[in-house]
Amino acid sequence: MANAAAKKLASTNTKELAKLHRISLAIFVATLVVTFIKGRRLKSLFFLSIPEMVVEYIIEKNSRPKYIDGQLVNPGGDINQSGLTEYMLDTIYMSWVCQSLSILFGVRAWWLFLAVPLFLAYKAGSLLFAGRKLLTGMGGGSAEAEPSPSEPGMSKRQEKLRKRNKQ
Repeated sequence: MANAAAKKLASTNTKELAKLHRISLAIFVATLVVTFIKGRRLKSLFFLSIPEMVVEYIIEKNSRPKYIDGQLVNPGGDINQSGLTEYMLDTIYMSWVCQSLSILFGVRAWWLFLAVPLFLAYKAGSLLFAGRKLLTGMGGGSAEAEPSPSEPGMSKRQEKLRKRNKQ
């Protein structure tokens, strides 16, 4: 079977996207109904749902398989891959949590959504720290690097010859 992996990826992406859209719609409709019943402001609900909608649109555009005349042209990006896609899905999940909690506790539950930029700042900081550590390990000349016991400018071969001569 030609392109079996691409067809499997396309099938998985289609199922995952459908599930993502169904859950998102169900939570949004439930939040909307409770907002109407309790007489809360719709403006805050729509404003605070924008990040989820934007991220969901990006995932949809990147992961939706493309067909021409019934033939699979592009299976789309893997929706279950780690990295940026994973962080975007985490943003959607966090939005779902905030919407669900807003049903119970009102608009104040959206303050929990501030955890997303804090988490991104933490990840970016750890990435920068790891990059800096990698660069200093490559000979950046940092004070953190361990001083070598041999004289500066000696190659490993010269060190071995010097050690043999001492014995």
